[in-house]
Amino acid sequence: PSIYTAEETLCPDGYYSEGNQNKCTYCPAGSFCTGGQKFDCTAPQWSINGAVSCSDCPTGYTCPTNNQPPIICRAGTRQHVSDQTQSCQNCPEGTWCPSGSGPDDGNHNYDGQIPNGFYVEAAATGFTACPEGTFGKYDSNLKCLECPAGYFCPQATPLAGGPNNTPVPPSEFLCLVGFYCPA
Repeated sequence: PSIYTAEETLCPDGYYSEGNQNKCTYCPAGSFCTGGQKFDCTAPQWSINGAVSCSDCPTGYTCPTNNQPPIICRAGTRQHVSDQTQSCQNCPEGTWCPSGSGPDDGNHNYDGQIPNGFYVEAAATGFTACPEGTFGKYDSNLKCLECPAGYFCPQATPLAGGPNNTPVPPSEFLCLVGFYCPA
């Protein structure tokens, strides 16, 4: 049947009628329509025009309103920990969050892992190589470590474990015989 009929006909899914109407109305964004009735979506759920159900906001997105599609969290940000209607949050310093990152899982294990020999700044969109004269991942201050005496540390020198878990560069970065490497 047509949505413009003279008979009493149930509106098709995606349309609704508030009664006393001679036609069905297309379901607006932010709502879903089924059985001839309109129901509102509650953010962070959302819908487009003509929806027959609400959609959940996906992980790594923010859904501030019920009538527009999700907005992906850009690189350097992550989904709000408890409320997807809120804006994406900056990633904690020392972490890297690619585009579409979800909330903290409680173990400080974020979507991106920092490669050895690199570090990130607060809300970084990528990695930065530890500069010449340093090595790392990073210390408790989230910086690359200063190259110790007896080693040479070119850019992006990784971290290796030394005696008693002392952080040192790998052995291939030891100063060669006949050379000296000041701290």
